[in-house]
Amino acid sequence: MLVLRQLNLKKDFRRHLRYDGEALYEIDIKASQPYFFVMMVCDHLNDRIGHENVLKLISIVNDDSGMSEDDIDSFLKSFTLDLGDVYQYFKWVRMGWIYPVHNSDIKANGGYHWEDDSDVKESFYRVLFGKWNNWSQEVRVFKKSYPTISRIMQNIKGSDHRQLSIGLQLIESNAVLNVVCKRVADELPDAAIFTIHDSILTIKKYQHQVSQIMTEEIFKIVGIKPILKLK
Repeated sequence: MLVLRQLNLKKDFRRHLRYDGEALYEIDIKASQPYFFVMMVCDHLNDRIGHENVLKLISIVNDDSGMSEDDIDSFLKSFTLDLGDVYQYFKWVRMGWIYPVHNSDIKANGGYHWEDDSDVKESFYRVLFGKWNNWSQEVRVFKKSYPTISRIMQNIKGSDHRQLSIGLQLIESNAVLNVVCKRVADELPDAAIFTIHDSILTIKKYQHQVSQIMTEEIFKIVGIKPILKLK
């Protein structure tokens, strides 16, 4: 019988968790917040360039379009809305590079270069979730690197910057709890799973099966295959 619990536990303690005497293994979505933000961007673009063109853009990002570089360049420039930085943002997310590229962009513009990955993540989160009225260097560099993405972020935040984080939490919880965990329950009824935000924990016996389900279902939701970290 599947056992599902939602946990709120510091990372340092997770390695000590046990279920029926067995260690729990974590399956985590790499850069999950920038990754799920792709959905918000696509929803915005549906109204601007049409759903079919959004699907074409996603196909190009996934290297599934069969288009030449010249054709891709022509497609990106065929709209009044500049899609160049949208394409690049999606690419960095797909490749798992969005945080280190953000770090490099800030350093290239005379800013601080963080050595610790958690500091880089926090810096990106200040851009993604924070107020933009402080005109920090992080925000200025991000707007320079991703002008269209930045306008979409501002549009979603509106007069309350918390709207973006609330929207991402809803997307994440729906994907993990309502979609992934439901399929796990249907296909692996004996698996014990626990969730921590975007992560799922299970025993070693089910780790790879759960991660496969997680990859397939979230890929269908977002359109770009997630990068999972198995811990």
